[in-house]
Amino acid sequence: MRAYQPRWPGIAKRSRYVRQTVLEALSQADAPLELQLIPAVESGYDPYAQSDVGATGLWQLMPETAADLHIVSNHQFDGRRDVSRSTHGAAQFLKKQHQRFGSWPLALAAYHLGPNAVQRRLQRRPWHDGDGLKRLPLPPVTKTYIRHILGLIALQQEGRINFPAPYPTETIEVQTPVDLERLHTVVALPKNQLFLLNPKLGKMQYFQNSPATISLRISQKRIDRLRQAMVQDSADHLTIRVGQGETIRDISRHYQVSVNELKRTNPNMNRDIKPGMVLQIPLRALTRIKVSDNPLLTRTSTGTEQQDEMPILQAYND
Repeated sequence: MRAYQPRWPGIAKRSRYVRQTVLEALSQADAPLELQLIPAVESGYDPYAQSDVGATGLWQLMPETAADLHIVSNHQFDGRRDVSRSTHGAAQFLKKQHQRFGSWPLALAAYHLGPNAVQRRLQRRPWHDGDGLKRLPLPPVTKTYIRHILGLIALQQEGRINFPAPYPTETIEVQTPVDLERLHTVVALPKNQLFLLNPKLGKMQYFQNSPATISLRISQKRIDRLRQAMVQDSADHLTIRVGQGETIRDISRHYQVSVNELKRTNPNMNRDIKPGMVLQIPLRALTRIKVSDNPLLTRTSTGTEQQDEMPILQAYND
């Protein structure tokens, strides 16, 4: 597995943001934990990876496959980048194929090539585990795919490669409307951390036509600070806490709402606002703001063999 030696440091580094969720989802699906090595081959453990043919996420799910697994995507969230849902869906698919074919190599082949294609090849030329991987009646690229996964599993079991401990996180429910970009700044999270831990997010702001709550993975080190920054929102207002060094005019410019309108909405607001002060922004004013996309969606990357490490790693080095 020399091909993975130069790539493993990047794979291992990226895994720290999502592997806790992967392991939890595999356990909940009652699937072998060895399956955690599949994303190393599929996407290099980059949940933002996208192939030229449209496969997306850690598990490189095609839109049709995701739909079959009841993984939903829209302009606000991409279920294929949802680490928990995509892992659970992939695990259920692999377990089903293992039950069907009675072999993990064939289950992996079904994941890569499609179960019906594997079935047709086996009908023409039967194969059993004892026959060895060389005799698999599969295309060379699929046999290589299986060898890579089984090889990485063997190397991990032998202690020759290891994953670093994942970043410990907790799940928190955030009410909408919410400005995640602002929350990221006020809580002083490391750059892009919220989006590295929550790749399912399509936007930085969730105002109109959003779900009532959003589940977010947050670093345990930052969870208390985030809870302090969060305030109860009403249906017609976005509620914020003033950040360090912010002025009324800063907030006015950011949300494109006049200072007078801020004063009308917040009658107890003093001229000199202080960090930590709670303010309400009228939801009607937020229609003037152009909602920003998840900043990591501007990166381009492809899964499996063609993956370019450098643009991906830059986001994880910030």
